[in-house]
Amino acid sequence: MTNNEIILDNEYKDDDEDIQIVTATHVSLEESSKAKKLKSKRRKLESKLQDEDEVVVPKPESFEHNIVHTFKKIVHVMREGNKSCDYTCEEIEKELESMGLDDNEFANAFIYLSRNQANARAIFSSSMKMQKIFLRKMMDGGKK
Repeated sequence: MTNNEIILDNEYKDDDEDIQIVTATHVSLEESSKAKKLKSKRRKLESKLQDEDEVVVPKPESFEHNIVHTFKKIVHVMREGNKSCDYTCEEIEKELESMGLDDNEFANAFIYLSRNQANARAIFSSSMKMQKIFLRKMMDGGKK
């Protein structure tokens, strides 16, 4: 057994005669509850949108707090950036092996580059032809 609702629509004609037209529309209970749910959802959405439109004023923070917070962010970014650019011992060894250094030069270069990551990045980013020249000049302190 299904429950049905009947909706009556009244319409008046604007003629000389006073005639009322009544039409009956059958609406199932399921359709009616869907319509009510949709209305409810629409109201909730409209309410949510109105809440989002309201301007939320953040509480003011001290100038010192903002400076400290900014410096903390900068330090974090710098630390993360340095982690990704540092060469591991294995990477330095592999790069030096490709240069064809003798054992003594190899050991000195390995120690030097593992202590000076910025120089290791500079040398290893240059062409193979120039790596040995740059390495020797850097290790000699640019004396030649």
